[in-house]
Amino acid sequence: MVPITLILIAISGFIALRQMYWWQVKEYRWDRWWSWVHYNQGGKELMSWSFRRPVLTFRVALIITTWLIGAILLQSNWLGLIVWGYLGTLVGVGLTWPINEAGRLWWTNQAKTRLDQVKPQIIAITGSYGKSSSKDLLADVLSNKYSVVKTLKNENTEISIARRIIAAVHSDTQVLVVEVGAYRCGEIARICQIIHPDIAWITSTGNQHLDLFGGYESLKKAKFELIENLNPGGTAIFNSELVDADLIRWAKQQKIKTVVYSASNRQANVAGVKVVAKLMGINALTINQPEYSTIRTPGGITVIDDSYSTNQQGFEAAVDYLKMQPGRKYVVTPGIIELGKETERVHSKLREKMQGLDGVWMREYKGIEETLEAGDIVLIEGRIPSNLKQKILQL
Repeated sequence: MVPITLILIAISGFIALRQMYWWQVKEYRWDRWWSWVHYNQGGKELMSWSFRRPVLTFRVALIITTWLIGAILLQSNWLGLIVWGYLGTLVGVGLTWPINEAGRLWWTNQAKTRLDQVKPQIIAITGSYGKSSSKDLLADVLSNKYSVVKTLKNENTEISIARRIIAAVHSDTQVLVVEVGAYRCGEIARICQIIHPDIAWITSTGNQHLDLFGGYESLKKAKFELIENLNPGGTAIFNSELVDADLIRWAKQQKIKTVVYSASNRQANVAGVKVVAKLMGINALTINQPEYSTIRTPGGITVIDDSYSTNQQGFEAAVDYLKMQPGRKYVVTPGIIELGKETERVHSKLREKMQGLDGVWMREYKGIEETLEAGDIVLIEGRIPSNLKQKILQL
């Protein structure tokens, strides 16, 4: 094999790894991938030469094998090798879909069986924002009385929830706290066929993932699927300040036991946890939770880490919190993804919100290391590249 062919195969492999990384980030979903390309400069990122590599999984290994077979067949076609770097991953995603579906069915059936055997009390939490922090805080409070299992980090899809149940729910588990996510109508209902919640808590409704839901009305209906799939006699919990009033009205119309509380962004998690804890027989009068996770870098820069996910309401609340802090204030953010046609309007409002700060890096991250110095405070809002986050934390 001539050296130029080896070089081109290496380039094709580099391109393919980058494509695999982004398909993995977007959960191998065409709708998420297209929304990112169309509205959030994903096409520019896909053509970038910055290194990205996926986490090695069985599915990634199969996609790499698909690319490798194609690269060997195309080794004499130099242009074909480069094009295959982009297309090979797409072909691999399509070819591995049936295998992934078979795996999904196996995991979900095993999870259903496990829950039928153990019969823990199940608390399911969804919302446009606030569900992850609420889940973690609630699990900590309930663990003072019960043996509690919770979903971890971003485990909020059907297959990740099923895997967590199999891995962590055992005969001594009394309570399961599940974070439930969705991008389309029907997905929460499908998750509920596994978990059948006894308590369903909707933390908020906002404009997150509007492009995938197809509009705000569809988003509301999707979130309400958690309430519709409660076990008989189950309880629905809403924050009237952050949840659309239609959902509360729908629950009452269907004669579902409903608990409504009222709390602002900064107190919403704590207030909701107190409500759920009371239903579970725990009087959680005092709950200590920092408003935001902060990290002090070796160089004396304070980083507010709100990087898990973002939405307009949470973004604005974090900026308000940042503005109350002393020192020079900066924001590093990729913006908000999957807003569809609302992307420019929402981002315009966020830019207005950030006026008065000392600096903002939004999607373009040049000059961060040269600008920041001891005493500065930086808000990381949304998922920035992991290598950039690590650089900031080491400044």
